[in-house]
Amino acid sequence: MRETSPGHYEGYYTATSNVRATGATVEVRAQDDYGNTASEIAKGKLNIN
Repeated sequence: MRETSPGHYEGYYTATSNVRATGATVEVRAQDDYGNTASEIAKGKLNIN
């Protein structure tokens, strides 16, 4: 992933040809060196072409 503007990130993933997703969501998870974790469902859409 890369930050394209402050607070806006873009990432790319190559899915296999048999992947189908209707209404898919993206969950972002982060963990620091001390084991603290946080997660959040991202706003927006997931497009699989």
